[in-house]
Amino acid sequence: GFYRPFKAVTPFTETIGADNLPRGAVSGVNPGDDVFMYAGTNNNGTGGLWELQSDGSWTDVSRSAGYSMTQTGCWDFARFGDNIIAVSCSLNPQRFEMGVSTTFEDLGGSPPAGRSVKVLRDQVFISGLSSDPTKIVWSALNDITGWTEGVDQAGAQTFPDVGECHGVYGANVGYVFFDRAIY
Repeated sequence: GFYRPFKAVTPFTETIGADNLPRGAVSGVNPGDDVFMYAGTNNNGTGGLWELQSDGSWTDVSRSAGYSMTQTGCWDFARFGDNIIAVSCSLNPQRFEMGVSTTFEDLGGSPPAGRSVKVLRDQVFISGLSSDPTKIVWSALNDITGWTEGVDQAGAQTFPDVGECHGVYGANVGYVFFDRAIY
């Protein structure tokens, strides 16, 4: 990592849409040193994805179909290059290219739905899968749309007898946390 001082500290004074509860956020800097911030919300089961504008207001950048979530559903985010990846339980993982996209869209390659996303080195890991909470999957090397197991190092691993996966953590080395184990 590296350190860069804040240009200025500005408090948020705008709400994220009417009656929306923030349920996750991420920020990123593109190669042009433009700063971007995104937040996921949940309003009684209706999810939304938002982008912070330079004037401090929030713009809805959700896909046109919207997001149906559980009442307690949360968002998790990861940054891969200029891409922001958003996941939330049973929803298709979403992708937004900073400075290019106008709305989030389904992440290509048919990755599974999960509640946690993490980038380790040059791959994206999704865990807490809706289809199998004891399984984690990872993308192809340097390809966020490559999810076919065995192709370009994409893969999956099921961990029986350790309970649900709560997430993958780390930077260069990953640690996987379950109900009854840490790998």
